[in-house]
Amino acid sequence: MSFAGRTFPDIGAKLLALRPLAKQMVHPDGSLLGPHARSRLTTAEPGLNFETYRDLIQQSFRPEFWNSSQTIESGSRRYELMAYNFALFFGIAVQMYEATLTDDRVRFERAPFDHPQLCVPDGHPGDSSQVSAGAAGQAAGILLAIPAVGAAGNLFPLRTFAERLQGINENRAHANLQPCSIPSLR
Repeated sequence: MSFAGRTFPDIGAKLLALRPLAKQMVHPDGSLLGPHARSRLTTAEPGLNFETYRDLIQQSFRPEFWNSSQTIESGSRRYELMAYNFALFFGIAVQMYEATLTDDRVRFERAPFDHPQLCVPDGHPGDSSQVSAGAAGQAAGILLAIPAVGAAGNLFPLRTFAERLQGINENRAHANLQPCSIPSLR
């Protein structure tokens, strides 16, 4: 988003006074932005119902990330806190949007087809200084079995990234994958 010497704070300083998505039509039935679409109020009005990006940020983020009278020096310029943190606001907004893109067919491993048990590599045994050698001097890989799944999927969803960070593991279909082996092709 920044380019040719412009930084995120530069872009933030410029955008804070502008209407969000001012030149883009936002569908009023859109799942995330639809409730805020100007087109809900009048036909063919682009943008969101927030007057400025400043208003949007103030309503979306905690004050400690944007509410300060102090300025921050970066390079040869000074920025208000809201402009300086624009990369943070942008990054969180993108992350929150992307979190909505996984539907339950993926989470519960439902598909229009069945798949058999799959064996996938789980890295190579060893330590921080070496990898264990297998037959013929090649790295010895461990294969894990992903259980067969039918079109109905699994009872429990896959763990999310946030759940993995928190160590949430109970009642998950793939909590304890078992090693498997596949016959040699040689």
